[in-house]
Amino acid sequence: MQTVLAGKTNLNRFLEFFGFQKDPFSDSLNLDFYFRTERNEQALFKMIMCVEHNISLGLVTAESGLGKSLLGQKLLVNLSEMKYQTALVLVTPGMSRANFLKELCFELTGDESIFDIRDSHTVLKHLQNEVIDLYERGKKSVVIIDEAHFLSSKSLHTLRTLSNIEVPDKKLITCILLAERNFLKRMKHSSYKSLESRMYIREMLLPLTRSEVEQYIKFRIVAANGSVEIIDENVYDAVYEKTDGVCRRINKIMTLSFINAFFASQKRITSDIIKEIEEK
Repeated sequence: MQTVLAGKTNLNRFLEFFGFQKDPFSDSLNLDFYFRTERNEQALFKMIMCVEHNISLGLVTAESGLGKSLLGQKLLVNLSEMKYQTALVLVTPGMSRANFLKELCFELTGDESIFDIRDSHTVLKHLQNEVIDLYERGKKSVVIIDEAHFLSSKSLHTLRTLSNIEVPDKKLITCILLAERNFLKRMKHSSYKSLESRMYIREMLLPLTRSEVEQYIKFRIVAANGSVEIIDENVYDAVYEKTDGVCRRINKIMTLSFINAFFASQKRITSDIIKEIEEK
């Protein structure tokens, strides 16, 4: 089994077997597979409004695996490069305030020398100056902070400081936080009251409905240049029941189902294949 799927040639064999040009259920941030739902489009619209209305902080929360990161990528491509200087910061567990600020500053400016500065206050001052400089050159700073639930307390309070960078008529930076749902409980703590009050716009992504699960699977297959005829109709119910409409779980179960079908030389995905996955 390992030999068959070991290299690029074998991946091509896998894709060609089902008539795909690319992996339809890859867990990568590929905007070709961005699936529009009413809730996602509402969240995207509100985050764009957050930027355009010069609101300093916006928040999107969701259970893990519902597409927060892909939504963040979609937001980035919807912002004009002529008007906005954008940055995407991925927060990791245990990231210090200093490292968070350095990553933010680097992603916004591309200046690698920022990593040589040890004092976080100096980094913050540098960041503030860069935001002001960008404004004077006709660009507003927009930062998307992914995995924001990993932000330390000090980093969160720093966001409040960043939100104070302004001129008399507007905020000069908008930070959009993408976080898991438990982040909302954390923000209820009294120490974050001032920060929470600045998050005017908030949205929560929801799991897909049964109908959306079917649309999602079909959309991904078509986006990969495949045919939806290779999926039995009763597969959609089985997938919905076992994934609760969570996109990442759908991607996983569909990927495994196609791998199993490939080894069985079966070009059609049935509910029996789905059940075999569940039993392992």
